[in-house]
Amino acid sequence: MFSAVSRTSASNARPQVVQRTFSTVAEATEPWVSRHAPSTLDDLLGNAGSVKKLSTWLRDWDDVVLRGRKKVAPFKPGGGMPDNLNARAALVSGPPGIGKTTAARLVAKTLGWDDILEYNASDARGQKIINALAEGLADNRTLTFGGSSSSSAAAAPAEPRLTKRAVIVMDEVDGMGGGDRGGNAALIKMIKKTKNPIICICNDHGSPKVRSLAFSCYDIRFSRPTKSTIAQRTAQIAASEGLAAEPNALEALAESCGNDIRHVLNQLQVMAKMPEYQGGQVGYADMRDRLRNIAKDSGIMLNPFEACRQLLTSSVVQKLSTREKLDLFFIDHNLMHLMVQENYLNSVAKKPVDVDLLESCARSAESIAIGDTVNERIRGKQEWSLLPDMGLMSAVHPAFVTSGFVSFPEFPKFLGNYSKMSRARRLCSELEAHLRLSSAVRTRWLTGSGYLETLHRRLLKPLRDEDIAGAVEVLDAYGLQREHVAEHLSELVQHLTGEEDFKLVDPKVKAAMTREMNSGNHAVKVVLPAAKKRRASVPEGDDLGDEADKDAPPAKDEGAEKDGEDDATIGGLVRKAKAKRGA
Repeated sequence: MFSAVSRTSASNARPQVVQRTFSTVAEATEPWVSRHAPSTLDDLLGNAGSVKKLSTWLRDWDDVVLRGRKKVAPFKPGGGMPDNLNARAALVSGPPGIGKTTAARLVAKTLGWDDILEYNASDARGQKIINALAEGLADNRTLTFGGSSSSSAAAAPAEPRLTKRAVIVMDEVDGMGGGDRGGNAALIKMIKKTKNPIICICNDHGSPKVRSLAFSCYDIRFSRPTKSTIAQRTAQIAASEGLAAEPNALEALAESCGNDIRHVLNQLQVMAKMPEYQGGQVGYADMRDRLRNIAKDSGIMLNPFEACRQLLTSSVVQKLSTREKLDLFFIDHNLMHLMVQENYLNSVAKKPVDVDLLESCARSAESIAIGDTVNERIRGKQEWSLLPDMGLMSAVHPAFVTSGFVSFPEFPKFLGNYSKMSRARRLCSELEAHLRLSSAVRTRWLTGSGYLETLHRRLLKPLRDEDIAGAVEVLDAYGLQREHVAEHLSELVQHLTGEEDFKLVDPKVKAAMTREMNSGNHAVKVVLPAAKKRRASVPEGDDLGDEADKDAPPAKDEGAEKDGEDDATIGGLVRKAKAKRGA
């Protein structure tokens, strides 16, 4: 990422230390990351292939986008989606501090783009701001106001002139949120119509905020340079600033900083100001002592997948203390216990099966169950002080008992199954709201009592016999509509039996039933409230009538009490007919 000040002829030769003098305080206190920032593409450190892809895309942007000379993406031997070479925007992703923004600036400057409009997280990037930006850059040149510097020209009114080409750099797009409401959608809309190249930069390519944006962009990924490459370049920079450091010490510094070149240079600049390192050389022992205070937090460099892999890999977890294992759990305490539960059996899958292995798996399963109980107590009673205990039981102890090897952990299937379960609960609740006018069955008994299967068979029998009138009669008797057969009953019964009987019905019969139900002769007895009001209008569970009775005001007379009970039982979901006016 950063330029070398004094290159040596031999790659392994130690750079000569130079004592620099400064004329001003501002020059002496200037950050090294700014003083030694790359000025050409050759000064960039690593990612040569990614820089070349970005340069080629920007060089051919006018031909591809404005002149319509589309490119054909090359075939990928391993399969997968081809590169979006004809995109109007590029998405540059990679870890922080490796030169993504610097590369974007230098590529645009090298290719002759006059103006670079850069927006980062410190700028307002909401929907209105981006829409205004899109309108201002409707043409492929920027507007310049003003005229000649002469007095006659100064008296004349300023007229806008199309002068410069502009490249838009949207940095930290994965941080667009909060105050930038609607900014992501506005940016995607802007990309589809822009006549200026847009370079989007992010750290986390897998972020949900970037996922939709990635489909509209040319994907270019940067990776961390190796620690030896960083050590060689930073040794030259440190020597030019009067600081001598051993290569192995710089490699240890780079590794502790997560190969973040910006962080490495900042730490070296701090060390250069310390009296114990002035005039001497920074050795490996000195750097090791220093790293205890300046090493990057592992929570910044690791994601839940990597943390789970370390926990369940015996060669790694054996070297970690209990505190370090618990720190891995706290990288994402909402997900780590599910990751361990999903992958702890896979980690020992290749071990020979014996009684000891089965006992270890049983102990891990019991420990995970206890951790889940603690998690329920934390969420239900808000006792967050139990979170370390949950981490010990649901992640640290199972990793100690059943660690083996996991190449890449799987995402928890529980989350997908929980989503299906929530949908099934919603379908049951909606179905029960319609059935309660003609049935006494409650939500909790719909699936377990066999009621759904019986009702489903009764509805399908006339449909298979092409008896439209019989099917509609059953629907009217239970207050149901066509969507309850096609969606609610079919999906819920499929979860129980694994069969999709409704799909086997003749489409012509389905169409005839739909026409009959839409003819206007069949009343809609129950109208569910809107989604926003559902929690307030339709209490979940089987005690809806009890809850309504409990909160109902005292009745004035017997008739009013009866009416109140009817409204409470129905839950206010019945559409009442309007009173007829007198003749």
